[in-house]
Amino acid sequence: MLLDLIKIDLSLGLLLFIPGYSILIALTRAKNPLGTLGTIVVSMVLSLGITNFSLMLINRLDFKLTPLSIFSILIIITTIGLILYKIFQKEKLKKIPASENSNWLIFFLILSFSIFIRAIYLIPKIIPHATDLGHHMYWVNYIIKFQELPIYGIPDFIIGEHLIFGAASILSGVGIISALPTIILFIINIFSLLAIFLLTKELANLLFTSKTAHKIGFLSLLSIGVFYAIASPQATYINGGVIGNLMGNLLIPTIFYLFIKAVKEKSSTLASLGFFLAGILAYTHHLSTFIFIYVLVGFLIFFIFGFGLIKLILKNNNVEIRPFLKIFINLKTALTSFLILSFVFLIRIPSYLNLSAIDTAVGNPSKETRTGLTINNLVHSTGSWRIFYSTVGLIFLIFIFWQIFKKNSLAKKIYSIQISSPLKALTAISLASAWFLTIFTMSHWPALLKIDIISGRIANYLTYPSAILAGFGVYAILQPIFNKNQKIITLTVFMIIFIPGIISGLFDVSESYVEDSSKFDETIETFKGAEYLAVRTNPDQKILKDHIYLTGDTWIKNFLMRGYKEPLSRTLLKRYTDVVKKRETCTRDMIAIPETEIGKKCFEKTKIEFLILKDGFDTHQFETSDNFSRIFATDKVVIFQKK
Repeated sequence: MLLDLIKIDLSLGLLLFIPGYSILIALTRAKNPLGTLGTIVVSMVLSLGITNFSLMLINRLDFKLTPLSIFSILIIITTIGLILYKIFQKEKLKKIPASENSNWLIFFLILSFSIFIRAIYLIPKIIPHATDLGHHMYWVNYIIKFQELPIYGIPDFIIGEHLIFGAASILSGVGIISALPTIILFIINIFSLLAIFLLTKELANLLFTSKTAHKIGFLSLLSIGVFYAIASPQATYINGGVIGNLMGNLLIPTIFYLFIKAVKEKSSTLASLGFFLAGILAYTHHLSTFIFIYVLVGFLIFFIFGFGLIKLILKNNNVEIRPFLKIFINLKTALTSFLILSFVFLIRIPSYLNLSAIDTAVGNPSKETRTGLTINNLVHSTGSWRIFYSTVGLIFLIFIFWQIFKKNSLAKKIYSIQISSPLKALTAISLASAWFLTIFTMSHWPALLKIDIISGRIANYLTYPSAILAGFGVYAILQPIFNKNQKIITLTVFMIIFIPGIISGLFDVSESYVEDSSKFDETIETFKGAEYLAVRTNPDQKILKDHIYLTGDTWIKNFLMRGYKEPLSRTLLKRYTDVVKKRETCTRDMIAIPETEIGKKCFEKTKIEFLILKDGFDTHQFETSDNFSRIFATDKVVIFQKK
C-alpha cells in the first residue's frame, strides 16, 4: 500500500505539475509575474493540457500508451523547458513581493477548512459508484486496456475528460476501480478554488489598493470554499463524476486570470498562455467551451460600451485601445492559435465539432427543461446568501465605473479605490459583470440567446462568478462600517452579514452529508456480481442490468469491457415515455413482465441470457419462473440465467 501511494504521488506530480512548471518558467524566464501561488496553479493547469496533448500525439504517431512512452514524452518536454530557461535566464528569479506573503494565515485557514469539509464529505464515498463516473471510467479503462485512445462515435464525450485518469492509472499501476478518480477530481476542485481566489484578487487589484484586493480575494474564497462547499458543481460533482464541469470550472477562471495578468503586466506571453489554455478547454468539455465563448462575447459587449462612454465623457484622446489590443493580437498569440488549430486538423478533431452537435446546442429551446429557470430556481442552485451579495457586488462595480469620471470623491477614499488606468479598470468591471450576467441570461432566458441546452446544467456555472461578485458585495457593505471604526456597529453588521452566510452556506453540507452506509456494501456486492459475469460469460452472451435499483450498476461495463452499450440496462421509467423521442421498451419489459408475450418477444429479439438485479426488487417473477434460474446471490444482488 505504501508503494502504491508513492507511485500515485510521483505519477500525479509528473502529470499535474512538473512539465507545466518547466514550460512556464521557460516562457516567463526570471520575471516571475504570477507569484508563487499563481505559478503553482498555472503550472498545474498547463501540465494537465501538456499531458492531454502528449497522449494525443503519441496515439497519432501509432505508439502504444505505455508507462515508458508517457514518461518519456513528459520528461522530454520538461527537459526542453529547463534547457530553454537556462539559455534565456539573464538574472536570478525575482523574489516574491512582500504583499503576497501578507495575510497568509487567513488564506491558509480558509483553504484548510475548505479542504476539510470536502474531505469529510467524500471519505464515506471513496469507493466509486456514481452513474456518470462509471460511464466516464469505461473510456478510461479502454485507454488502459488497449493502450490507445478511443473513437467515441457519440458527441457526449470528449477526449480531454479521460486522458489524465488513464495516464495516472498507467503510470501508477492503480486501476480506476479505486479511489484514484476521486483523488484526481478532488485535486482539480481545490485548484479551481485557488484560481478563483487569484482571479478575484487580480480583478480587485485593478480597482483598489493591494491590501484591499487581498481582502476581497479572501471573501471570495470564503464564499466558494467554505460556504456552499459541497454544492454542485463542487464536491457533489467529484463524487458524481461530472468530470467536464469540474475541469471547465478550473480552466475558465485560470484563463481569465492569465488574461487579466496579461493586461496588468502588458505581457503577450501571458496572453498566449491564456490562448493555449483555451485550446485545452476546447479539448476538455464542450459545454464549458460553449459557455466560455458566450462569456467572451458578453465581455466584449460590456467593454465596447464602457469604452465608448469613457471616450465620450472624458473626451481624452490619450485613452487608446490599440496598446491594449497589441497584448492579445500579436505574433505570440497568433503562433499559439496556429498550434492549436494544427492539432485540431492534424492530430485529433474534438468529437463535438460537427453541425449536428452545434444544432442541438444552438436554437430555440426544444424541451421544457431548456426553457429557463425561475429566479427562485437560480437562487436555490446558487445559494441565497451568495446570490444576494453577488447582486450587491454587481451594483458596486457599476458604481466604481462611474468613479472613473471623478477626480476626487469621498467614495474613493472610503473604499481605497485606486484606478491607474481607465481601460484596466473597465476590463476588470466588464469581465466580472459579463461573466455573471451572461450565464444568468443563458439559464434564465435561454430563448433570448438561442440556447438549446438543459438550463440546470448552465446554471451550475453561475456558482463561480457569483462567488467573485459576492466578495465585492460583502466588501462594499463592510468597508464603510469598518472605516468609521465604531466597534459595536461594526460587530453587529459583521454578524448580520456572516451568520446568514454560515447558516445558508453550510446548510447544504448538513443536508447532503447524510450517507446511507448500505450503499457502500451494495456497491461491493454489485462489483462482485460484475466480476462473476466477467469470468463466467463470454462476449456473445448478452446481459441485462437494472439501473433503477442496482447501486453502482454503470460500473459493470468496466468489468466486462465488451463495448460502451454493454450490458443493456433498464433505465428510469419516465424515459420510456419521452414525448420528444421514441424509446425502446424491451429493457423495461424483460424485467417487469418477462413471462408475457411482450417479454418473451423481447428476450428473443435481444438474445438476453443473464440478468443482474437488486434482490427483492422485481425479482419475484424470476424466482417463481421455470424459465429462469438463480446462479449468483449476495445479500443485495442476484443474477438470473435464462434457461
